[in-house]
Amino acid sequence: DADLRRVEVTVSGIFHNNVQNYVILLPETLEKAWGEKIQSQMAFIQLRDTADVYETAAKFTELDTVMNVSVSQEIRNQVSGMLQALNAVVATIVVCAGALAVIVLYNLTNINITERIREIATLKVLGFHAAESAAYVFKENLLLSGMGTLAGLVGGKFLLDFVISQIQIDMVWFSPKFTAISCVFSVVLTMLSACLVDFVLYFKLEKINMAEALKSVE
Repeated sequence: DADLRRVEVTVSGIFHNNVQNYVILLPETLEKAWGEKIQSQMAFIQLRDTADVYETAAKFTELDTVMNVSVSQEIRNQVSGMLQALNAVVATIVVCAGALAVIVLYNLTNINITERIREIATLKVLGFHAAESAAYVFKENLLLSGMGTLAGLVGGKFLLDFVISQIQIDMVWFSPKFTAISCVFSVVLTMLSACLVDFVLYFKLEKINMAEALKSVE
């Protein structure tokens, strides 16, 4: 208490609170421990939705018996502002990750086409249509992208838990949430990146000169 008196009690329950820390005790518990009537020094006030929080707080501050007024709405606004800034960082990371995925997929698929140009030319000579020859090459790209997406979801869950555990502080508690909509967005964005790369490189397959490709020496 204000006189630095200590009391030992048994914890009967734990509740999760995202902002700040509190210990809640019944007055009877302290009265039994200290053997005296407990004087309440703080009050929790909940206002109507139509009330002006700051105006009410200012009126309480004018009272001689009130030393300090803490507005929980202000704390909430501060945390919300911090989370909005964090959302901007997350959006930047997502955009950079998407760009990296497109670049890596493009390079790998381009190398794959270059190394198998004689094989692709042979398929064209045998009478494969453009869609069939493209599917022959790009189905591997889509299959590997799907496998990478599944592996990324599993690894992302562990990475999320690790990152959140490293930024925990005493006054603010972050809860890691791995929702279904996040998984859907991850899968859709990854597969769209793969399809975009396949669409761009499809025209490269169309420009393959079959005669020149088959005359080339490996």
